[in-house]
Amino acid sequence: MAADTDCAERGIGVISTRAWELATAFGSPGVSSAVLFKLTAYLQMPPAEIPLDKLSKDILSDSGMTAELMRFANSASFGLRRKITDIAGALRLLGGSRAVSLLLASGIRSAGRSSLRRLPLPLQAWYQMRTILTASVSSVFAEKHYKLSGDTALVLGLLQDMGILVLAKALGTQYVGLIERSRTYGMLRLQAAEREQLQLDHAEVGAALARHWQLPNQLTAPIRHHHDSEEDGNGRGEGLAYVAPMRIGEAFSNLWDNRHPSRHEALTRLLADCPANGSAECQKSLEVAASRAAEVSNMLHLPVPPENELISTCQEILASSNTAANAS
Repeated sequence: MAADTDCAERGIGVISTRAWELATAFGSPGVSSAVLFKLTAYLQMPPAEIPLDKLSKDILSDSGMTAELMRFANSASFGLRRKITDIAGALRLLGGSRAVSLLLASGIRSAGRSSLRRLPLPLQAWYQMRTILTASVSSVFAEKHYKLSGDTALVLGLLQDMGILVLAKALGTQYVGLIERSRTYGMLRLQAAEREQLQLDHAEVGAALARHWQLPNQLTAPIRHHHDSEEDGNGRGEGLAYVAPMRIGEAFSNLWDNRHPSRHEALTRLLADCPANGSAECQKSLEVAASRAAEVSNMLHLPVPPENELISTCQEILASSNTAANAS
């Protein structure tokens, strides 16, 4: 297909015809493609250079987006004494970059809601926990260790597993069984099981969906490559610097779900390659990520454990990983 060649030339890699078909059948995002394109354009700007007046006008052009931003600004997370009543005030409180990332996160959640409901209830809880942990850990490590935009990493963390919902919608019980098997057997990774049975994985399907939604290469390329061993995530190609924190986020989520030694080893290896990778620094970052997960899940109405439980589990996971590393 011509689209396959186009993606390869843009550094995204070849996307199979089957992945394109699945992505197209999945449908549109929670907001129009035009609005989505405008929002992602702001996300690519340095935060200090985002023109808040222009952003305000673009948000006001969509009533749903306007209402959602006002809900975010008046969230209990901020503990404001007075209610914010206008978009300008909301943008001053949140900042342009954070406002955009939250609106995109809300759109991503809306786009996946109907497909999520097709999963059994335990897998719905698993998917929501997985994505919020992946996004939050990726966001904090991108910001604090890789000097990248935490807001962009948050959006990528939420997008990188959208291919799971696409495959669940298309394949039903066949794919549910594949997820269950990868969760039960600690050494098995979901993407490996997908490639073995389906000859594609959720990263490829997720990248096809991102292209279908007309997202920029800076978002599509890291979604496509975050499982590819040949891509080191050190900045070759558009957006690939984000691959490293995305992998840390996913490794943490994998370990949260199953404390198998191989998953401890995978996270420990990624943390060892991370800048400023001392135990104290990584512990602090995971604690900040737990707080961010609690805050974002509250704003997006996602069911996750209380913040103190998240932090204590983060501490236990990191301590176990350090013990496993010292024993090896």
